[in-house]
Amino acid sequence: MRQKLNYRKLDDFNRPYLYLWAVNRWLAFRSDIIGSSVAFLTSLFILVNLHYIDSGAAGLALMYAVTFTEHVLVFIRIYSINEQNMNAVERIQEYFAVPQEETASSPGRDAPPCWPSSGQIEFVDFSAKYSEALPFVLRNISLQINSGERVAVVGRTGSGKTSLALALLRVLEAQHGKILIDHVDVSSIGLHELRSKVVMVPQDPALFTGTIRCNLDPAGLYTDEELLNSLRRVHLLGGTVSLTALSTDALDSCGENGRTFEDLNSAVSESGSNFSQGQRQLLCIARALLRESKILIFDEATASIDHETDMKIQSTIREIRNCTIITVAHRLRTVMDYDSVIVLENGGVSEFGRPRELMFQKDSYFESLCRESGEWDKLVRLASGEILMS
Repeated sequence: MRQKLNYRKLDDFNRPYLYLWAVNRWLAFRSDIIGSSVAFLTSLFILVNLHYIDSGAAGLALMYAVTFTEHVLVFIRIYSINEQNMNAVERIQEYFAVPQEETASSPGRDAPPCWPSSGQIEFVDFSAKYSEALPFVLRNISLQINSGERVAVVGRTGSGKTSLALALLRVLEAQHGKILIDHVDVSSIGLHELRSKVVMVPQDPALFTGTIRCNLDPAGLYTDEELLNSLRRVHLLGGTVSLTALSTDALDSCGENGRTFEDLNSAVSESGSNFSQGQRQLLCIARALLRESKILIFDEATASIDHETDMKIQSTIREIRNCTIITVAHRLRTVMDYDSVIVLENGGVSEFGRPRELMFQKDSYFESLCRESGEWDKLVRLASGEILMS
């Protein structure tokens, strides 16, 4: 089955080249016929008018007649290449027409001092879409997240979970309505300041060529001890780590991860290819925790991490204090002890409340998600506090 699929995709890939060369041969054959006809007619004309045309003019006419085909083919090929290149120009023009974000720093749009101070978030009849030609991905969302709460965003694929997180960073601009953070409309804040105060850990980890230090702290704002402590919080280091060296016992407790991450100057390859997917994600989480923002967003940040490590990360998240946490969740068992759950359906808020209340609410959308997960009994025990989230 896969071999047939591979052959079909190869055929689709090569089909344009087949058509291109078929047209090329079609054109060359007809050009040769036309060129031969021109040369024949020129020769016939010279023979008929032999007494009126001198030998020099006759030779010049025959030379141009014989090379007529070559010149025509060269002209047609140059013209077709130019047509193909103009497609790239059209794409560039399309990019010029794409609406641009405002500049990163906008004079007169600074946030109040020490903003955000608590991390309260409020959506007021908020709707957004990715472009004018596309339908709304978020529709009439109105809710309030209190400061310090841990809130999960759940829903089926395409329900708008990630779009809700991106809206907080103004990647999606409001079509109508607004988002307030500590009673300040985010549309009134410059993009650079907003995105420096609201920290997001995306689903796909982003690492850069360099060292662990420059990936955790590109601006050089934190001490080595703070960087190492951030790595310990996400379990890339274990125990208490010295700045100069680790003892043998500490190395044994850290394991292979500890030996790799104990040196902040350890190399990071392009896109973090020398680390596993889980380690790359943990580095991104460590970078986010280092910022100590009042608002922290996890966009399915543990999707690529094994269950055991995921439980450790959830334990770390539960230890975070004085911070509003929004988690776009794909594993319901990790958010059953959260303060609230936002259940999205087709871009709108279907339900909003405590996990335990929603899962026992008759005919609720969240209840159906819990039952479809195949872990209903475990989720009930987690929501009831009968077993710990570990």
